[in-house]
Amino acid sequence: MRTCLYVRTRNEETIMREKLRLFAVANMLILMLTLPFASAKAMSVSQVTEPALQDSFYVDSVYINLFETFQTDVLFRLNDEKLYEDYRDNALALDKLHHVIDSIDTGDILEVEIVVQSSPEGVYLRNNWLTEHRTRIISEYMNENWPVLADRTILHSVIEAWDDLAFYVNEDTLLSDKSKQRVLDVINPKEDISIETKKWRMENRLGYDPAAGAVYRYLYRKYYPVLRGAGVQIKYRKRNVQTVFPMVGLTVKPLPDKIEKRDYPVAEEPVRKEPVTVAALKTNLLFDAAMAPNVTLEIPLGKHFSLHFEDIFPWYHNGFKQCYELWIMGPEVRYWFGTPKHRNEKLRGHFVGLYGYSGLYDFQNYFDFCYQGDLWSVGATYGYSFPIGKKKKWNLEAAASVGYSNINYQHYYPSLNYDRLIRDVNKAGRIKYLGPTNLKVSLVRPINLKLKSK
Repeated sequence: MRTCLYVRTRNEETIMREKLRLFAVANMLILMLTLPFASAKAMSVSQVTEPALQDSFYVDSVYINLFETFQTDVLFRLNDEKLYEDYRDNALALDKLHHVIDSIDTGDILEVEIVVQSSPEGVYLRNNWLTEHRTRIISEYMNENWPVLADRTILHSVIEAWDDLAFYVNEDTLLSDKSKQRVLDVINPKEDISIETKKWRMENRLGYDPAAGAVYRYLYRKYYPVLRGAGVQIKYRKRNVQTVFPMVGLTVKPLPDKIEKRDYPVAEEPVRKEPVTVAALKTNLLFDAAMAPNVTLEIPLGKHFSLHFEDIFPWYHNGFKQCYELWIMGPEVRYWFGTPKHRNEKLRGHFVGLYGYSGLYDFQNYFDFCYQGDLWSVGATYGYSFPIGKKKKWNLEAAASVGYSNINYQHYYPSLNYDRLIRDVNKAGRIKYLGPTNLKVSLVRPINLKLKSK
């Protein structure tokens, strides 16, 4: 990213020299008419055709159309269309933009060209939406601050900045030539492929570089953030032009530059931290209502996956008279649809999962109902989780599971004085079941830590 102010003069030497020669010839003709007795040597052809390049002056009576450009960039957060002044170097870039425009007469501004783009990851339709809204936000910002420039502002939208990524890869000093070629072959494939295939190849076929590590991760961390931005270029007329020609009796005086010079120190970017969901604790309110305490720990793995581990543990008994003991535990792997806008919004939205549970149980009510045994179950889950409360610090999750269950049971009798349990050998067996296996309405508390921004 460009972090300092720079001005580039578009001065075509050939055009300027021709104009200067014509100007010098005109002045020579005037001098010949007004000073007929002047020495011919003072007006030799060599003075007209060969300017004294070693002398430079600012001359108030000379106007030559030369232009300069100013360029700066502002960046957007991942998957966000809003313009944040506190994000990365946006405050410095916007300060330079205001300073330059305020230093130039708006009548001298010929064109404001803005290129808005998104980085090439994620869903293409989402990037299209982001680019459109980012373009609108930038247009509103320019119109709000400088409405007089609206008819001279040109906006371009680049949905996914593949060309800029290729430029950065070519200029990279860390990647090996072999790694660069692999990246460029994916960006510009020889055959016609879909955009989804290109992105899959970027994530899975770039391999490992000895100096940079995993190539895609290196590109994603270093270059993708600077591709999510808007580049602003202003073309304006420079009135105080440094011209080069010989002295032929003109009155000259220096003119100061119109734009005040500022030094913008380039400081190391501070480490920015943001809240990140690293885990979540849950309890199923339906089990709690049935006097079955339970707890679940869920850990996000990447953008779309998570590992969910549940433990149900009611353990009540009244000697050998009554018993309500149940211990079920097991993992579930979940896939979360969609991509969270912020890293502290993980574990929200729709999900599907595959689970595997096992457990023990012992249920007794005096002599009427007395069974114990073990069980296991496997199946699939579908659910939805959404934030609740004004500050959205809690989530509410609803889920249902279907699957196959195997339940081994053993009936028993307590002795007359309840001092021991007697197994009933005639009532033991196994139940096989296929159908709904679980229903959850869980209260979720995400655990967020402040980690380094990506």
